Amino acid sequence: MSQVNKYQRFIPKLKDHLLGHLLDREYEGNSYGEFTDKERNTVLIAGNAIFHCKTLRINYTTYDVRWDSNTIKPDTYPDVMVKSPKTRPQAQPYWYAHVIGIFHAFVSSSHPGVKRELQG
Repeated sequence: MSQVNKYQRFIPKLKDHLLGHLLDREYEGNSYGEFTDKERNTVLIAGNAIFHCKTLRINYTTYDVRWDSNTIKPDTYPDVMVKSPKTRPQAQPYWYAHVIGIFHAFVSSSHPGVKRELQG
């Protein structure tokens, strides 16, 4: 597959992901489902700008109700582990990932099922 072909599919796949998240759809392993071009066109990225970030800080509450945080840096600390949403017997309890990039955008949608705006 050519590089041009990969990049042409990036925006539609990104809009599918964002719209699925905005509609609070169940995550299906690698997507929130497919959307039509008309539905994708309801997703607006402010200024058509997606910003590349060097780090991502995640704040969370620990098991003993204390505040803590982790930092993800693709160049030095790229490996992460998250709790899997899969609950069936024999399902893996955690998903493992290697982060290759962190991006930030201001996103909104005019889709009738969307009730909020995304930042991040």
